[in-house]
Amino acid sequence: MNPVEPVHGPADAVGAWLREALSDVHGFAYGAARSAIFDAVRTDRAGPVARRLLALTNDTDAAVRLAVLRLLTDLCRDDSPWPAAAEAALVRLRDRDEKARRRAAWLLASADPRRAVEELSATRQPPPAARLALAEAVFEPSGRAGSAGLLPLAVRLRQDHDPAVRLRAALGVLRHGLAEHRAPWEAAVLADLDGGGERLGGPGGLIAWRPGTLWGLAVRAHGGEAACYAWLERLSARQSPVGRRAAVDMAEAALRHWRAAPASVVTCLRPMLADAVPELRAAAAAVIGASLEAVRLCADELAGLLGDPWAGEAAVLALARTGDARAMAGLCALVASGAAGREAGEAAEGLAAAGVNLAPLVAAAVDVLGRHGKRCPGDPLRCVVPSAVAVLRACGAASAPAVAELTRRLDGSLDTASSHRWLRTQLLLTLGDIGPAAAPAVPLLERVIAGETGTGEADHALMTVIRLTGDRSRAERCFEDAVGQPRRRAFTALLLEWLAEHGGLSPRQAARLRELTDRPRRLHPRLLGALWKHSGTAAAGVLVDILPRYLDDDAYGAYACSVLTGMGREAAAALPALRAVTERRTRLPLYLGDFDREVRADERLAAAARDAHAHIASLTDPAG
Repeated sequence: MNPVEPVHGPADAVGAWLREALSDVHGFAYGAARSAIFDAVRTDRAGPVARRLLALTNDTDAAVRLAVLRLLTDLCRDDSPWPAAAEAALVRLRDRDEKARRRAAWLLASADPRRAVEELSATRQPPPAARLALAEAVFEPSGRAGSAGLLPLAVRLRQDHDPAVRLRAALGVLRHGLAEHRAPWEAAVLADLDGGGERLGGPGGLIAWRPGTLWGLAVRAHGGEAACYAWLERLSARQSPVGRRAAVDMAEAALRHWRAAPASVVTCLRPMLADAVPELRAAAAAVIGASLEAVRLCADELAGLLGDPWAGEAAVLALARTGDARAMAGLCALVASGAAGREAGEAAEGLAAAGVNLAPLVAAAVDVLGRHGKRCPGDPLRCVVPSAVAVLRACGAASAPAVAELTRRLDGSLDTASSHRWLRTQLLLTLGDIGPAAAPAVPLLERVIAGETGTGEADHALMTVIRLTGDRSRAERCFEDAVGQPRRRAFTALLLEWLAEHGGLSPRQAARLRELTDRPRRLHPRLLGALWKHSGTAAAGVLVDILPRYLDDDAYGAYACSVLTGMGREAAAALPALRAVTERRTRLPLYLGDFDREVRADERLAAAARDAHAHIASLTDPAG
């Protein structure tokens, strides 16, 4: 819980949560009020908080009904039915708002799975959208309900009048591996795909998966890699747009799981980059763009889409991430318009790594900052400033022309709410990455240090000042002040690494470094780089024991590879661990909150491990 949030009691929790949920772009409002509601309802499902929520399902405002139905569904995640919530859901299955009908279906399936199955077969059936949502919810059971009884239900639903319900039942059987023989159910999916596929995953449902995604997950879990590629080839050749869209979605599921998927995916999706259906062009470009390897395999086709009103944005971002200079003009336009969002920074990193002239991109980002007001709107996700700052940070020293604007922006942010601390931190890091050209910002950084004493922001500002000024004596004082404070371990590690690179460590600093690295379980990975820079071969045994533990880490995997590469032949003992990373058939289990970013992070980590392995192996005596 955020320590600045108020603690809500049962009396005001529902009202406070509802205000937050209605103002939250995602409608979740995870905070103290929601936590208080969960505590109250888990304690007493018949209590005043539960009764207030159930009453709100009849509110005249559809937005309120939607938010409350979702919250009630989340509150059902335990081992017992909730009859009162199920009754409320039954009423809302006939809500005048279609989204609310779908959401009510998911609530019913969570509150009382048996009632949900009964409602699917009832004589007086709910509206089609609600009934389909019931099928989707029933065939996507929670861990509590499991999949018991779903196969007989799916068999009965094969005779249903609605092709979308038949399709969802067949996909449920495949997804959960319910049938010993898959072929009849795969044939059932193909039979109903064109007639019912467009209706799956409608807005308001808890999970908005289309047929291709569900089938891709099913094949991934129970059919195997070769079967997935075979189905992908068949679906991509179908005449109907629904069938080809299923191929795109299945390709996405394959890319996110198997490392060998890019070649097969590109073979099947390349023709769709010229599809007459614009939505399919855009979807194919987005799925291919999720993988750096896939983009490189069809870069020319993507370049041909740069001006496409449907697929152009996806093509720009995909090519830029791989360092293709043809994307520069398009990325500048996206940054200037604010349309690229958080993806702009990663795209800029790709161009920067390729050595492309970054001046136009920096100018576009500076222009955005200059045109934008002092403050972001209440929702930082809708603010164009963070993406412009991310672009400038990615451009590094090339962002020197932005120093004045970054300084102005940092100065203006010092009196804003704590919710904008992330942006202030990014501004500080960006100035540090620019290097000596950002020295004019030092007086303002000193103000940040004085005004934020004892905070992470002060440490970021201190590190930035040290990087800009090269003041070793200040770095040494900061180290003495920070060492021994667990909250400042990251700052301590950065200082030691900087000191090791700028004149080496003093005996006292070296002793503290050894003390810190003697406790691997509380070790900050950047201490290992400092240890190698200071101790060299004497520390090789420790390093090859600890560094491989970070090779599959999304934050420090690439760093571990770089340290091992720098160790050369001394890192020979780490070769098996590096091979294990590079020879995986499946993606590393990374958790970045974005499946597509996780695909690219896995590709970058695998590439870093391959490069490290090749370098170390080239220096190692085969006979040794």
